[in-house]
Amino acid sequence: MENIKQLLNWNLLNSAFKTNGQKLIAHKTKEIFNSNIDTLGNIALQQTMRSELPKQELVEEIYDKFKNLEALPIAVLLESFTKREVRLLVWSLDYKGEDSILFGTHFSKFISLVIEYWRDSYIIPLWFVLLKNWEALNNNKARFQEYLVLFEKKCNEYEKSRKDVLAIKTHFNFWQPKGISSFVNYLNKNNIQFNAICTSLNFNTNILGTDYYYESFILYLKTIDKKDISKELVESVLVEIKGVNRKKYKLILLSILITYGKFSKTINTIQQAAFSTIGDPIVKRHWLSGHLNEEEIELVESARKKLLILMNKKFIKIFFSKLVQDPRREKYWLKFIDDIEDVKFVGNRLNYSILKNNQEISKYVDARYTITRSNQSTSALIFWARDYVFVEFSDTGAVYIYKKENFNIKTKHIEKITDLKSWPRGMAVIKSVGNYWEFMPEGTHAHMGENWELRLNIWMKKYFYN
Repeated sequence: MENIKQLLNWNLLNSAFKTNGQKLIAHKTKEIFNSNIDTLGNIALQQTMRSELPKQELVEEIYDKFKNLEALPIAVLLESFTKREVRLLVWSLDYKGEDSILFGTHFSKFISLVIEYWRDSYIIPLWFVLLKNWEALNNNKARFQEYLVLFEKKCNEYEKSRKDVLAIKTHFNFWQPKGISSFVNYLNKNNIQFNAICTSLNFNTNILGTDYYYESFILYLKTIDKKDISKELVESVLVEIKGVNRKKYKLILLSILITYGKFSKTINTIQQAAFSTIGDPIVKRHWLSGHLNEEEIELVESARKKLLILMNKKFIKIFFSKLVQDPRREKYWLKFIDDIEDVKFVGNRLNYSILKNNQEISKYVDARYTITRSNQSTSALIFWARDYVFVEFSDTGAVYIYKKENFNIKTKHIEKITDLKSWPRGMAVIKSVGNYWEFMPEGTHAHMGENWELRLNIWMKKYFYN
């Protein structure tokens, strides 16, 4: 009763909230609660170190004003703009991309305006525009140098106490043309996680979502030492990637996590995040972006294929352990896992439930399982590899082998398992003819005897790999 009274008398101050909460909550819950308080505290701190971007209509208005006057003598511009308008002009520098003031022919007049009406409040927007246009400025070295001369001079002249501006000044080498390498080396050397760059270095959170931020994030993942990688670090990286609002960078960042071996211990966590963030790797369009260069396209495609291999490996293992206990067939087909492009299941509702309830593959089952109308217990595993389609069944029986062009069965419309057994009895891919074996390109192969794998291997060399 006393605790309830305390609860009713709570003050909504952070200290009172925390103290009273601890009196009512169990020890383990307190740990979670305290962690959440710290997280909220960090968020609150970051919000105090963020400069709000001006409204779009103001940006358009000040851009148009400059463009209308830019061809006139500088004296006219100096008379036409106020200090407040010049600050707004800094935020508007890159408006309209290639037609922007930043890359225009009258950029020198912008510099004259800034110098004439200088205020320290211009530093943050100048820094933001630099980071936001990092890639474009690096491709225009003359303009980059012109911009940097002004920015460095004004940072060096700054003598006040605002923390985020002092951080920019202190780490000015990070903003030089090759500064990303210096920045990432500093993070790695000081063991600073990427999601903590603002709180650890006092950076204004306007850095988030800029070209500089994304390119730094990519280099950070590529260069971080394997010994510094933990499950917690990978999870924090995945949270950061989830907040990325540009598909190009989501694809690149996740692809690095998937393809770089140093992250392999957490590949299951990475795989689940990639599936929920990008989509099923079997749907190729999910893993495309028109903004990738050739090297990046290759990286992303390599990641997509690796995810498919990991998923298909799980499908085969689970089929031959849960729907049928046959480690011999499982071992055989896993040898060809790198060549398997897609996997489907066919069976009754009970078998569907067995797979759906398996946490390892639960998310992926619906897109790959066809429930038959008949309730027969036999289920089928279909996989596409190279120029062939292979169908295995939960009864021992035989594997059915089809050329892709002859497999005309629409898996979504299979009503009964026997629909997958198109080959007539006796149409085997391997036939005994006198003292030798005759191999056919399509048909069935029974899982009988001690040497069925050996005979199938010979068939594979003759047809599958030819």
